[in-house]
Amino acid sequence: MYILCTLDSEHYGDPEFKKFNSNCEVSDIQAYAEEDAYSYFCFEKGKRFTEGLKMEWSEDGMRLDARKDDFFVVYELKEVPDADYIIGKHHAYDGVDFEIKTAPSIEIARAIAKAEVEAFIDERGLEKSDKEDWSINQTIIDDGNEWTVWSTYLVHETHLAKQIA
Repeated sequence: MYILCTLDSEHYGDPEFKKFNSNCEVSDIQAYAEEDAYSYFCFEKGKRFTEGLKMEWSEDGMRLDARKDDFFVVYELKEVPDADYIIGKHHAYDGVDFEIKTAPSIEIARAIAKAEVEAFIDERGLEKSDKEDWSINQTIIDDGNEWTVWSTYLVHETHLAKQIA
């Protein structure tokens, strides 16, 4: 399956994840991402305004960076094993990157996220909180330089509508 990860410059702690089955063509998911990027920037009263919009795909076609003025949105496409739950890890501020892991249940997803968060805190010598609630689906760590966010999600398949000529 593919996971399309999205993060914009105004919502560092609120990534979006969309699941596509392995039968989808990468080019179709890329077109979906481009159309979604337009929705962030360019629609007003049904008209598309693209002046000043810069969209650039990475060489491997798996990352789209879209920017207009001071606002940006990043899309990363990840191919991962099929599962109902994902653990999405991303960092924001000093660039944006995503890592995706899969899990068969929310309990396992939360356990994976918890272990990663604890290791992250230990590796950086950050202060641990005794107030962590591991029954929630997101943990945000601010290390003084940037945010690193772990999110656990139940992902449902996103269906691409094909236009009929």
